[in-house]
Amino acid sequence: MDRNKPASSAQDAQFHAEHSRIDQRRDLLGLARKNAGHWAVALSGGGIRSATFCLGVLQAMARARAPDAVGEEPGIGKRLLAQFDYLSTVSGGGYLGSFFGSLFLPGRLRGRENAQVVASPEVQAAEDAYEVLDFEPPGRIHTHIDYARAPVGEAPLAWLRENGRYLTPGGSGDLFYVLGLSLRNLLALHVVIGMPLLCTLALATLAQVFISSGPLCSPLVALLPMDLVNVLCGSLWWVPVAATLLWIVPLMLAFWMVYFRKSQDEAVHLWNWATLLCSAIGALFIGLACAPWGLDAELRAILIVCGVVN
Repeated sequence: MDRNKPASSAQDAQFHAEHSRIDQRRDLLGLARKNAGHWAVALSGGGIRSATFCLGVLQAMARARAPDAVGEEPGIGKRLLAQFDYLSTVSGGGYLGSFFGSLFLPGRLRGRENAQVVASPEVQAAEDAYEVLDFEPPGRIHTHIDYARAPVGEAPLAWLRENGRYLTPGGSGDLFYVLGLSLRNLLALHVVIGMPLLCTLALATLAQVFISSGPLCSPLVALLPMDLVNVLCGSLWWVPVAATLLWIVPLMLAFWMVYFRKSQDEAVHLWNWATLLCSAIGALFIGLACAPWGLDAELRAILIVCGVVN
């Protein structure tokens, strides 16, 4: 995009306004204007670890001299970080990026009574921001220190360090609080998961007792070997298999047999060869139960139930 052309749209106007601010910043810092090829610093994410790493990167770039300023006085315009015009952040890098951007607000770090004689408040803010990045060591926040009279770089890095310890900002008290909270959540999670599981196992045990001692196993004694009867009546491991074969699989087959596959708009064909076959099997079971054969009453009841289900 040619910057010399007049703005023809809102996008062009925004483009020119943005580059006007870049030119103004470069003029204040004594940097040469650039018509193209602007550079940006990108701070990636990763929580407090990323923020700590990004702080070290910005400090190193703020203290390093630009490639064309080697051997000159390390003014703001001669530093490597000042050569970049854009800052992009995400996640953990945004924590450090917001701190870095706040350093350049006029009057943010130094009151008017302590301000130095400079060309403009913006330049004063930039001087203070680079003084913060130059300050070592970061130290900690103390109530007995008068930060209004302390060096400009002492309070911001100490504040950043204290707030970076967001898990235990208050020391040992917060550490025990976090441990207690974690233990409480761990126990609550096990109670929430364990109680339904315990209830399910208890219901399964009651079902096993009911099946083994109830009338459900009586017909099996006349039809199956005793060993197989003991397996079926003394355990519930066969229940999922039986439910799959007698309940889930028939429902799946019924859906694909009854539902017309070619068009979802067409009505369901209830009377087809699948439903007729199931009806015939059910009628056969009922007929066998009603036949004048020497069948037990319990076996007749089972055949009738199977016929009605089909």
